[in-house]
Amino acid sequence: MVKLIKRFVAEEEGLELLEYAILAAVLALALITVYGALGNSVSTALTNAAQALDDVSSPSSSN
Repeated sequence: MVKLIKRFVAEEEGLELLEYAILAAVLALALITVYGALGNSVSTALTNAAQALDDVSSPSSSN
């Protein structure tokens, strides 16, 4: 039984897999956070740009 525990502790493949899984989870959380923070800003900027283009292309009512 002691041999089995020593071999399990010495095994590194499972640890590497766990490290990659944690790294993937952290990256996913970072991407979700950035998307949430920038998503509204980008949407607002594109809406403003589209509105500005509509204002330029449509005839003004003051003439």
